[in-house]
Amino acid sequence: IATVTASTDCKLWAIERLAYRSVIGELRRRKHEEKTELVRNCTVDGKKFSEIFDAAQLEDLVIALKEERFDPGEAILRVGEDSDTFFIIRSGRVCASNKSNGSEVGSLGKSQAFGLQTMIKDAPTNATYTAESPVFVYFLTRKDFHRMIGSWQDALDGISVSRLTMRKTRITRKT
Repeated sequence: IATVTASTDCKLWAIERLAYRSVIGELRRRKHEEKTELVRNCTVDGKKFSEIFDAAQLEDLVIALKEERFDPGEAILRVGEDSDTFFIIRSGRVCASNKSNGSEVGSLGKSQAFGLQTMIKDAPTNATYTAESPVFVYFLTRKDFHRMIGSWQDALDGISVSRLTMRKTRITRKT
């Protein structure tokens, strides 16, 4: 039990523990659904993730994704940088440009991804990606991707298996 003392006049609101847990649970469920839909519709090289990965793999990716926010004008990736991170845009616009010659390559929006080729090939980024507006992205590192799915090429070839699902299967079979 804690004692709280107001330093000025205020209105204090209280919420019962069960109501709080219910609200938080609902928010988490909605967030998970949003991430799942975004990942399913994410496009890379003209293919949706739902065409590349099976349901268990998509679920593993959704669980592993982390979120970050970028302000307008802030660089997310810079040309020539080594990056082991792949990004999916949740909201906002990202400008892709080739800073070496100043030309704009394109603009990316919701459900579009970038940084994948850099992550896969372990090569420097060939463009600079800058937030045009407030941008929220989900991201995944190479290490997390390999831990969850395996190699990207195996996923494209349809021969990768969800690591998390395999682990669950092994645990279930042992019992």
